[in-house]
Amino acid sequence: TAAFPAGNSWHDVRLDNQQHIDKALPGRIERRCRDVMRIMLPLVQELAKAS
Repeated sequence: TAAFPAGNSWHDVRLDNQQHIDKALPGRIERRCRDVMRIMLPLVQELAKAS
């Protein structure tokens, strides 16, 4: 896309920042954070029981 001309933003300070990503992909960071917590929280809770 025009927002990510090389197809990625990795280590490019013009593109790899919250403001640019929020503008180019609205809601993406928030959804990813929710997805990570939905997966990681139960995993960490389960691992905590094992010790």
